[in-house]
Amino acid sequence: MFSDPPTKPPRNSPQTVQASRTGRVAHNEANLKRRRIQIRCRGWFPDHPLFFPKDEKLDMKMGSRRRSREIALQVLYQMEMSEALPDEAMTLYFEHFDAPVPTRPFAEQLIRGVHAHRSEIDNLITSSSEHWRLQRMSVVDRNVLRIALFEMLYCPDIPPKVSINEAVDLGKSFGSEESGAFINGILDHILPTLHRGQEAATSV
Repeated sequence: MFSDPPTKPPRNSPQTVQASRTGRVAHNEANLKRRRIQIRCRGWFPDHPLFFPKDEKLDMKMGSRRRSREIALQVLYQMEMSEALPDEAMTLYFEHFDAPVPTRPFAEQLIRGVHAHRSEIDNLITSSSEHWRLQRMSVVDRNVLRIALFEMLYCPDIPPKVSINEAVDLGKSFGSEESGAFINGILDHILPTLHRGQEAATSV
């Protein structure tokens, strides 16, 4: 004997209603998480041209690596505020904000590098910032410092002074009035320590 083929439950059956409700809840939760990151990001730079560029040609004139550093700073900020991982934060950023393709590889290198070496970098910052615990620093200042120190430690093709100057400019652009001097002071204090460490490693 042959059994009757299975039939779909009626549209308004409890099973169908429950499946539809579960799907909507999962979809809404994913959208809500994305929206929270977008709101936090917009709240950081409300109507700032880096997030909402009004002139794409003007934006493209900016140095590629400088633009990469700005993107890295914005994504690291999102990661810290939303506890997102690098892949998720970068995907959301690239979906919603302008990020020219040539700027992305270096931006991704900075984001992943800071994330991977954060403990080491944060220990350096803490040991060189008297009377300033890391958590007392602004989110912008400490992420600018993290980017610069990752470059100084792991990007031998970039002169340390260039990394420091770029960090100071980022601090002046996106931090407080004191950010530039604060960032410069900490990095200048760390630089001789890095030189000594590199010399010791070379002599071994």
